[in-house]
Amino acid sequence: DRKSGEAATCILTDVVVAPKRSDAQNDEIHNDMQKPRTNIIAAMMIGELGSSSVAVRFVARHTLLLLYGNTKPDDPNSLQQHLSNHASTTIKRILFSRSLRNLPLPEQIASIEAFTFILNAHPKLLSLSENPVLVFFSELLKMMSVADGEMTSESISNAIIINKDGYSPKAEKHRNSCMINSHSSLSHASGLFLRDQYNLDVPGIGCVIVPAELPIGVQFRVSSLIFFHSVLKTHSEAFFEAEQSSPLGNILPHVVSLLFRSLTSRPETAVEAAHAALRDILSLGARTNDGEHPHRLPKHLLQMCIRPVLLNLREYTKLSIPLLRGLSRLLSLLSSWFSKTLGEKLLEHLQRWTEPEKIIKHAIWKKGEEPLVAAAIIDLFELLPDETSQFVEVLVKTTLKLEVVLPRYQACLIESPFRVPLAKYLNKHEEAAIAFFVNDHRLKNPIYSDLLQDILNRKESHKLRKKLSDSKWSTNLLNVCFERPLAIIRAEKGGSAPVGSTSSRSQSSQNSPRNAADILSMHGINIDLTGQAQKLAALRSIMGQKNDKLQNAMKDEAKIKERLEKLRRSEVSA
Repeated sequence: DRKSGEAATCILTDVVVAPKRSDAQNDEIHNDMQKPRTNIIAAMMIGELGSSSVAVRFVARHTLLLLYGNTKPDDPNSLQQHLSNHASTTIKRILFSRSLRNLPLPEQIASIEAFTFILNAHPKLLSLSENPVLVFFSELLKMMSVADGEMTSESISNAIIINKDGYSPKAEKHRNSCMINSHSSLSHASGLFLRDQYNLDVPGIGCVIVPAELPIGVQFRVSSLIFFHSVLKTHSEAFFEAEQSSPLGNILPHVVSLLFRSLTSRPETAVEAAHAALRDILSLGARTNDGEHPHRLPKHLLQMCIRPVLLNLREYTKLSIPLLRGLSRLLSLLSSWFSKTLGEKLLEHLQRWTEPEKIIKHAIWKKGEEPLVAAAIIDLFELLPDETSQFVEVLVKTTLKLEVVLPRYQACLIESPFRVPLAKYLNKHEEAAIAFFVNDHRLKNPIYSDLLQDILNRKESHKLRKKLSDSKWSTNLLNVCFERPLAIIRAEKGGSAPVGSTSSRSQSSQNSPRNAADILSMHGINIDLTGQAQKLAALRSIMGQKNDKLQNAMKDEAKIKERLEKLRRSEVSA
């Protein structure tokens, strides 16, 4: 567990750091006294490379790299020299003392990881032509191929074998048949109790990243993929120059097929390991008389490995998230091998998801997972070749249809799962995307305008925002959004311009309206000025009548005041 891992790491690194500090601070005599101590530590750590404990193996590798990782190969105290000193004893005992298929699963993983460490630290220590090495390769390949159903072998099938999803096929036979189809979402229950990755601060060393524990079946698969990755990377010349009839030439196609098969594994760690291995293998260029080729793998071998994935794409009922995720990894590696025909086929499948009742009726996918499969299909369009921008319109409209029917799938989703993959595709083809959205009838439609605003606000749309802000498209956007006001302004400017001649006056009278009502009516704003004039005349008539009444009232008031004044005077004189 985490506590035992921390304790082991701290104890062993303290043992390692002490001599390293003294080496840096004391004289040569003290260094000579410390050499036997470091040799003992090196021998102990090399012996623990084959431990069945994950924590112990990690500490052993970490300690060896910490002690000798920065030494030169020709240094007598280098890691390569220590490994060479133990090659005929400890290392061969760890790797070749027993047949790999007869070992318990934890010990199989230990042997594979030990071999991987030795290959990376000292590639020339073990020759690939040695019989024990070839037997190790062939046994591991057979075990994985039998588990994946690629071949049959009675001797191998009786051993513990793990398929590409990290499960034992024997254990799966006892599962409910409805839970082991190609679309089921099996989980490793033991993963609930495994340690996650964490950072360990060790005094005198710094931060040590301790990797997460994996379910034992997944760990076997990941360790095996990393092992073959190291083999092909450190001995690429030996494999690629070997004759097809030779042992190494016969192993290469099986290794490449294994890596391609693992792209469709359920565990993400296995997919990442296979993808990293294929990326490095495909990057190994081959020099010929014609120049440098993109990769050294034979074309027929790549076609053979790609064919199973493409066969599953023929029927939409065979689609699953692991398959589509594997196809996305495949497209990222070999996009030039695919054409727009793949995009057309994906669109054909995607249309099926606009009919939820039929999709749910198949009962192929887990309830609520169906929209995620459709989102995974949309995610593939970003990885298609660059000349596939013609799918912008149909993909946007299909996405809108999918969002309309999304509630009928009864999936527990916070937001639409289709927006992010759509944003990635539109960001790749930003010119075609903006040309689709920035026009009069689409920007006036709230469905398209709201979608465009949401896409532009996402972090995946940086190229789309940049393209929209350039002078060409920003002008077009202003013209579309403010078409009527800008037309009125231009028309008014044209009407008030000075006229220098009769011809220009006549042309001005033809091209620009003479009053505001005509200008507004050109752009669909109709104002009934005749009715307004009649209302204004009626109001003026009423105001005139009321003004006359007011004047008459004021005259009557003046007469009454005059009479009152006369009466007051007469009373005073009396």
